[in-house]
Amino acid sequence: MKKHILLFVLCIQLSVASTLVALEPAAFDKMLRGYCFAGNKVADPKAFGGYGRSNNFPQALGADGQPAASGLYLEIIESEKAVFDKVYEGIFVRLVNNGEHEVTIPASDSRIAILQEAMDSNGEWNEIEYLPRSWCGSSYHNVYLMPGNFWSFNAPKYSGPQKTSLRFKLTLSENEILYTESYAGGIHPAQFSQQAGHNSAGIMDPYNE
Repeated sequence: MKKHILLFVLCIQLSVASTLVALEPAAFDKMLRGYCFAGNKVADPKAFGGYGRSNNFPQALGADGQPAASGLYLEIIESEKAVFDKVYEGIFVRLVNNGEHEVTIPASDSRIAILQEAMDSNGEWNEIEYLPRSWCGSSYHNVYLMPGNFWSFNAPKYSGPQKTSLRFKLTLSENEILYTESYAGGIHPAQFSQQAGHNSAGIMDPYNE
């Protein structure tokens, strides 16, 4: 009996210790590929089919908190600790539909067009991430966000030698772009121009960048 109790205590201690491990700073010297994947349990009826799916399904807005705005909006949640790619300091970004109608959002293999921007030394906003393009027509489809629902994404909370302001944007069309408020962080200057690239998984990989 005592042995079981000791093992139980040890498991708890290891679990607590794992949560205290320091995350690596999200410091990169290249533009990362877009990482915001949005899932639906119902497929796009107008798509060719065969596109990559995501299990990051919409969640319902909680009754205990008031939405930040009406309609469709993008927001940063800094009050909760996020982890990006398992090891990096992160930040939560949410796409919220607090409107009355379902919203249709273009996607490529479930990746939607949310990217981070940083303010450069001239005080202008520029993208520091990029969206890879697929050569396969089956990659392109729509995802849908019902009223009273949101998607949550884990994003890198960038830090680097050039201290600046950062924000997220979602491009829905040429004339419709959503932005978050900004947060304080840092970047490497090369993030404005040099893409991280992609190691192709073979001839059937629809992405070559």
